[in-house]
Amino acid sequence: MCIINDTIINTKSIFKYTLENGKIPFDEWFNTLDKPIKAKIIVRLERLKLGLLGNYRNLKNNVTELKFQTGERIYFYSENNSIVILLLTAGNKQRQKDDISRAYEYLNDYKERNLKC
Repeated sequence: MCIINDTIINTKSIFKYTLENGKIPFDEWFNTLDKPIKAKIIVRLERLKLGLLGNYRNLKNNVTELKFQTGERIYFYSENNSIVILLLTAGNKQRQKDDISRAYEYLNDYKERNLKC
């Protein structure tokens, strides 16, 4: 939660999907980027915590694609109105189809390993 101009805003928490081997796909992608792109992504993720998605596209299974003008894409999962956002993977426009498939694979794996009901 944060307060802007005396208004309480509920912020969301961002978590990163982790493979069984401990690797974090989002971090592996992020670490390959140049500093100016990293800065834009950090700002975008901070805005995402406030519920400000910017340019995005809803995919199936509550997966969302954040789009950047420079071609980068970030894929995340969030239940409707959830306070938790799970970063699944990221990439660029050229790998978009493969990245979306990977995001679904990661989401299914996450649910199998973590959501025991």
